[in-house]
Amino acid sequence: MKVGRETLVADYTDLKAIPCVPPLIVHCSTEIEKRSINDNVYREIAESAKVEKLINKILNSESGMPFLQSENIVNVYGAVKHFLFIFDEPLITTVLWRDFARSTDLVGERKEDMIRINVSDLPIPNKDTIAYIILHLNRILLKISNEKQKHSLIKVFSKMMIGNSIINQTTHILEDEAAKQEKIMQSLLDLSDDY
Repeated sequence: MKVGRETLVADYTDLKAIPCVPPLIVHCSTEIEKRSINDNVYREIAESAKVEKLINKILNSESGMPFLQSENIVNVYGAVKHFLFIFDEPLITTVLWRDFARSTDLVGERKEDMIRINVSDLPIPNKDTIAYIILHLNRILLKISNEKQKHSLIKVFSKMMIGNSIINQTTHILEDEAAKQEKIMQSLLDLSDDY
């Protein structure tokens, strides 16, 4: 049984920074966008030991600006994915999960308005990190414009960012909520970039 407080995205951000995004997300996504992007972006699986070593290197960087150019890009993808899974609560909080899920059943401007309201209700580190990752993913999608790849990114990131309505779900509920996670992720990707 875990004792103490939960690990949240806020633990890895400077709460005075604007945007309030973990530097690991900023550095890794910047490095990914600098390199040539192919259809396997975020799909290839990296070795856990190498990913953990890279995460520690970034988190413990004295300069605050780790040198990632020499890192295998698969490990950089892996660092982002692994990092998003270390939080006890995903970026979409369990308190707001059902509101996000209900919003996806709406259509048109009403749907977008409700998604925006739900995002604005999130804690600042969650909101800013979601916005940063969504912009990052949209820049990737501009370079590949492949529907199969878009669906793959939605599937991968919905598990990490959206999570479930409650923590420690049963397998049955996890399966039921997977489609809803993807709808929420799609709705976030569909928000206009000016948001």
